[in-house]
Amino acid sequence: MAKKARPARSPNAPSAPLQALRDLSRAGRHAECLQHVNALLSGGHRWPELLQLAGRSLVMLGRDREALQFLDRALADRARAPAAWAHRAIALGRLGEHQQAARSDAEAQRHAPRDASALVEIAQDFAATFRYREATAWFERAVALAPGNVRARLGLARILERRGDLAGAREVLDGAMRHAPAEPGVILALADALASAGRFAEAERQLGRILERRPDDVAALSRLPQLRRMTNADAPLLERMARADVQSEGQRIALAYAMGKVCDDLGRHADAFAHFADANARKRRSAPAHDRAAVTRIVDLMIASHGGDVLGRRWPGASESQRPVLIVGMPRSGTSLVEQILAAHPMVHGAGEQNIWGETLDRHRQQVFFAQYDQAVVGDIAQRVSHFLDTLSQDAARVIDKMPANFRFLGPIHVAFPGARIIHVQRHPIDNCLSIHFQSFGLQHGYATDLADLGHYYREYRRLISHWREHLPAESLLELPYEALVADPEAWARRLVDFVGLPWHPACLAHQQTERGVGTASKWQVRQPIYRSSVARWKHYEAFVGPLVDLLDDWQDPLVTHRR
Repeated sequence: MAKKARPARSPNAPSAPLQALRDLSRAGRHAECLQHVNALLSGGHRWPELLQLAGRSLVMLGRDREALQFLDRALADRARAPAAWAHRAIALGRLGEHQQAARSDAEAQRHAPRDASALVEIAQDFAATFRYREATAWFERAVALAPGNVRARLGLARILERRGDLAGAREVLDGAMRHAPAEPGVILALADALASAGRFAEAERQLGRILERRPDDVAALSRLPQLRRMTNADAPLLERMARADVQSEGQRIALAYAMGKVCDDLGRHADAFAHFADANARKRRSAPAHDRAAVTRIVDLMIASHGGDVLGRRWPGASESQRPVLIVGMPRSGTSLVEQILAAHPMVHGAGEQNIWGETLDRHRQQVFFAQYDQAVVGDIAQRVSHFLDTLSQDAARVIDKMPANFRFLGPIHVAFPGARIIHVQRHPIDNCLSIHFQSFGLQHGYATDLADLGHYYREYRRLISHWREHLPAESLLELPYEALVADPEAWARRLVDFVGLPWHPACLAHQQTERGVGTASKWQVRQPIYRSSVARWKHYEAFVGPLVDLLDDWQDPLVTHRR
């Protein structure tokens, strides 16, 4: 880091405004925090922590070069600031300056405080920016310093699970149980980890421990229906949920989704839809409005810019690696099942849903959306993604990213990795849309809470997929109909393995026995033998799906069109 002139300081920085900014930063309101920091800096204030907060906000917003300017100024004034060094490491790593990033992380470690909470905050920032190795090291340091720190242990367990180390995550959680055996947060985390590993009965027993002491605990009650199919013996659970001690609108929403799941399992479809409608209406009121025009604009841009002239050539800087395997489609279309089948293969690492493509392509937004590629841009995209895949697994022949929304980026992905294999999973449109509507998703899925918005999003998805299907090489894209997969699983499992260029392995037919974490809403379904009960499920809700009916206009039954 080049030395810079020491900035003028304002003595006696007041604690109140700084604490307010810290609170904004910790709450993830980075743009708002940055706006206030810039106002103070423009007013002549030069408190070192202001510069650090600006740097952190910019890092979290993905504006790394700007972040480095603030962080370097902060470190010129206060060189023993571990968080600033850590954020510098994140920014440099994403810019491809890995040696400098390693040196900055080493400086952060050298100046690390003897405060487990501060270490956890640094670890969380590494985790939030997909720097899993560094996050693991910082969480481990916090646990070593304060073995009884529950936040440190839970954070470490989550990151180990994210990296596929289920045994390590379980060991950390067992340690947390020894230090805080009655802490509900620890028990919930253990239940979640057990469920991700497919140990549903054990997970249910852990939730039962909470409910024995707190019969109306919302977090435990709302998790129970996700662990198995409910039966008539579970009907009293609905009464417990109805009288649960709800403390927030978020808890009320979680319970409404859970009650919908119970009623759906019990065949009480009108009641189920009423609960799901209530959950979605509440969620819609508390979230930003879904922007249909923005979705259409992105699809229009991709179609206009990524035609045969772009996708039919080899770009300088592209990687020839065949490691990336992408499973795309709509959420709840069967992507988790397809990943589970392939991840059972000993030469495949299933990484779950990663945001690396969205984050990396966003760094080159102008060039990506208008296909203004050159060697530097393509090389940077390929290098960043390759480095990230190495952090997930260094020895797997294939690494799966099953982020469904990557269907938006299949053109840019092919430009950077022409050897990548892309599997598009499609499902009956109304079955698919209802499954989305019945699931609690994050704010990035704002379309999910309204059937009309959902229908619009599905049509735009189908329009873009049709474009990729027309212009991507046939050897790059495999179309996989969910209904055909469940009708003939062995034939499609063999076809999947062949498509990704690997020899057949019989473990792919016993995917439900694979010991790997499944972090999506499908964690129970993918642990079952392949089933057909989700096919034509929408018929139970035909009276409620009016906004979705026109999706059937050009739908072709895959059991006919793909019959072998």
